Amino acid sequence: MIIKQMSAVIFDMDGVLVDSEPVYMRRFLQFMQAHQIALEDESYRKTVGWSSRMTWQWALSYWPEAISMTQLQELYRAYWKERPVRYDEVLDQDALPVLNQLRREGVRTALASSSPRSAIDQMLSQCGLTAYFDVIVSGEQFVKSKPDPEIYRYTAIQLGLPCSRCLAVEDSTVGIAAAAAAGMYVLAKQDRRFGFDQSQAQQSIQRLCEILDVMKAKEIHI
Repeated sequence: MIIKQMSAVIFDMDGVLVDSEPVYMRRFLQFMQAHQIALEDESYRKTVGWSSRMTWQWALSYWPEAISMTQLQELYRAYWKERPVRYDEVLDQDALPVLNQLRREGVRTALASSSPRSAIDQMLSQCGLTAYFDVIVSGEQFVKSKPDPEIYRYTAIQLGLPCSRCLAVEDSTVGIAAAAAAGMYVLAKQDRRFGFDQSQAQQSIQRLCEILDVMKAKEIHI
C-alpha cells in the first residue's frame, strides 16, 4: 500500500520529546537504595517504555515487606517532593522547531504516552508545549498498555484520521510495537542506551528534525 501524504504526527513523550528516561532511572535507583534495596542499572532498563502501573508492579516484587502499590507510590512522592523532575532541562532541541513547522504546514499533532497524565501535563507546562498538540493521551486511560495498540488506535480516532494516515515517533521496543500493530508508519528515534529493539519501525532517525524530511516525501511505502 502507498500512502501519498501523512496527515498527523503522533509523538511519544519520554525518550522522544524529552530525554527523561535517564532522569527517571537515577531517581528510582536512589529511592530504592534509600530503602536498602540495591538494584543494578540493567535491572531498571528493561522497564523503559512500560506504563507507570507496570513499573510499580515490578518494583513491588523487590520490596522486602508487604506494601500496596499506593503506599509505595506515596513513599516515592514523599522522597522526591522537594526535587521535581525538570523536563525543560531535558527537552529535545528539535522539539519546538519541529512542532512549529508542523503547525505552519497544517499537520495535526498528538501526544500518546504511557506516562501518567500528571507527568504529561507537568512536561507540557514546563516546556511550554501544551498548545502544540491537538490531542493528548495518557496510558492511564487504558486497561492495556503499550505494546497493545489501543492507545494509538484511540489517538487516531480522536484526530479524526485512519491509523494509516498517522506517523508515530517512538523509541522503545513496546512503543514501536504498539504503533506498528495499529497500522501506523513508525519512525524510531535512535537510542542505544537501553537495548531497544527498533526493528518494527519503517525508518530510523537520529534527530526529530528528520521528521520534516519524511513528511515532505511524496510517497511513503508501508
